Amino acid sequence: MKQTYKAALSAVFLLSVLVPAYSDHLFLKNGSIIEGKVARETADTVTVRKADGGTETFGRAAVLRILYTKLYMGKLYVHMVDGTVFEAYMVDEDQETYTFRKELYRADEMVVKREDVLYVARKNPTGLNAGAPGLDGVLLKWRPPYNPVRHYRIYARPSNEKEFKMMQKSSKETATLNGLKGNTEYVIRVTAMDREGYESQPSNEIRITTPNFPPSMPAVSDADRTCAPDGRTCSYKISWKPSTDPDGTVKFYRVYRNDRKDFAFIGQTGKTEYVDGNLAPGARYTYTVKAVDDRGKESDGSKAPGPGPSGPGKTVFALTLRPHFIMPVGDFSYLGHGYGFLAGVMTENLLDNGIIFSLETGLTGFAGGDKKMNNSFQVPLLFGAGFRLDVSDGIFLVPSVKLGASFNSICYRGPKYYAFQSVTIKKYSFEPMAQIGLTARYAVDDDLGLDVGLHYGMIPESESFFHFFSLSAGMSYRMDW
Repeated sequence: MKQTYKAALSAVFLLSVLVPAYSDHLFLKNGSIIEGKVARETADTVTVRKADGGTETFGRAAVLRILYTKLYMGKLYVHMVDGTVFEAYMVDEDQETYTFRKELYRADEMVVKREDVLYVARKNPTGLNAGAPGLDGVLLKWRPPYNPVRHYRIYARPSNEKEFKMMQKSSKETATLNGLKGNTEYVIRVTAMDREGYESQPSNEIRITTPNFPPSMPAVSDADRTCAPDGRTCSYKISWKPSTDPDGTVKFYRVYRNDRKDFAFIGQTGKTEYVDGNLAPGARYTYTVKAVDDRGKESDGSKAPGPGPSGPGKTVFALTLRPHFIMPVGDFSYLGHGYGFLAGVMTENLLDNGIIFSLETGLTGFAGGDKKMNNSFQVPLLFGAGFRLDVSDGIFLVPSVKLGASFNSICYRGPKYYAFQSVTIKKYSFEPMAQIGLTARYAVDDDLGLDVGLHYGMIPESESFFHFFSLSAGMSYRMDW
């Protein structure tokens, strides 16, 4: 007896799980459809308990039919045996017929024999599935409906919320869903929009849990080196702007140092600055800072700042000296190759990390490509601006533009009165000058840097342009001003 009683309870429990709580549909003669659970029926009335818990009673005369099952509320694609096709909502069926409505909430209906229908297909996407969620989103795939589709709409909601939000559209049966919060379980579904603007019922729903997103990368704002009065030890202070975390909080920062081998962890701090002390004066290091959130996730590392004129951080000045070689091209190749030097001053990080300004002058003499040309020279004065691009530890590329002027002296030796006589003619000019090029720099230590550069330049003359290429190799030395 007890076993029979337990079996009955188990059956009731199983049915309560498998049968939806609100699966009845009451069709009224005015076209309305009431979804709920029939709570009470009499010869004259029908009482329905709705999903919100309230009840409503209807007169029998107003009721068209009652379906004691879950109703698919989407439009269907109906293909007849004779080849005709139409779209409609199925509101009832039996062993011999289907009952359709062209408009779901109007009472106009048509009855079609089952034997006249070849097949019925739903217009909603099916088979929705998702790949593993990542930091760049989650890949979704689904199967299309039978009918042509203009596009798909992707909806999502956090599992603890009721309302779906349309996240994005897709013209294909796949999409990468972005814009989700980290550490959150989402419910996702997809609908199809046909060419007439009808939006289908949703696909199957899936659940995904997004990963923990890392904090933003710390932005280094300042870097400063100080040395003891005796010059035996130095320290390096790095400061950065606070990081933010999209799905949690930033707990602290980890600082790593690289001595041209590998980055190694040297400490952590809850502040936005860190001081690395007891450094050898001539040693060169690079650093990176990473933010850590409340789940232990690290951000990407900041740009590795390091001391010296070639590293980002504090504004520094350096003297430069560069021997260079000039090769005129075009109409001015008669001047021959030029040899000389450039000297000047360079400042880095004056406005922002990595921005470089320079001011330089020099002297270049030309060998004379023509025997009649000799003792020609050039004195430039150039203001330059460039930006440092980190290639590897201690190696940088600096694209730059230089503008200024050049004092030019061209010496020409030509005939006077007879073939055995000659006269020297000198022409002086002060012309604007422009150069554009690329410099590769290697930081030997905190103060000394070696570089090699290739530039293209031009000087506008009265009737043409003086074009040339310049190859330079030199050094820069930091000055603590």
